[in-house]
Amino acid sequence: MKHIYTSVDLGTDSIKVVVCELYKNKLNLLAASSEKSEGIKKGLITDVEKAKASLKKAISSVESMLGIEIKQVIASIPSYFLDCAMIKGSVEIPLQVDETHDGIIDGNDVSRVISDAMRSYDFRDREMVAVLPIDFLVNQKDYVRDPKGIPSRTLSTRAMMVATPKKNIYSVVQLFASLGIEVVDISINAIGDAYAFKSREMDSTVGAIINIGSETTSVTLYNKGIVVKHSMLQLGGKNIE
Repeated sequence: MKHIYTSVDLGTDSIKVVVCELYKNKLNLLAASSEKSEGIKKGLITDVEKAKASLKKAISSVESMLGIEIKQVIASIPSYFLDCAMIKGSVEIPLQVDETHDGIIDGNDVSRVISDAMRSYDFRDREMVAVLPIDFLVNQKDYVRDPKGIPSRTLSTRAMMVATPKKNIYSVVQLFASLGIEVVDISINAIGDAYAFKSREMDSTVGAIINIGSETTSVTLYNKGIVVKHSMLQLGGKNIE
């Protein structure tokens, strides 16, 4: 079975669409398009009809290249008022629930401890975008990056919760829905930037990634490879003479 993914970035200057196939744990580029965007100002949708026409043109361009119809996408949403907050959680590892669990941490335990950590966050009008684990505590004494396969009675975690106002998401989801396209996941460019430049040096230092767009500039602070703060400046490439 082919695993094909479509990602769309709604920019002020252009709308970019990328289609990739996941094969042997690697993403292989199948097609890409970039179309002039209208109805989008500083990353926000200001004219729904114009934005819809621009998006349709960008999607249609890729569909023509591949000969397929795109029904689901991963959408990049505006990173205005992005919140990065530390969350903590802890769960017990059962000694024996069934024949498959013998007190050794597995993927389900990692999911449980992250879910427990998320309960400490006050969402209100925000939606979760990503949870970035910092580390895990096993046996109440050892900090590790990946706890799976380690025997322990408890599992704790520290993580960064990345959340955004719901209105940032819904406006984008509704735009795609008007074209009959389902948004199956969302992404934030700030997180994408961090992964694009990820390296051993980055995993051991504190620094910033500055992304200069057409009308805005994003500044993402990271600590040992984990995004900890993000800000948007109302200046971009068009302001540079």
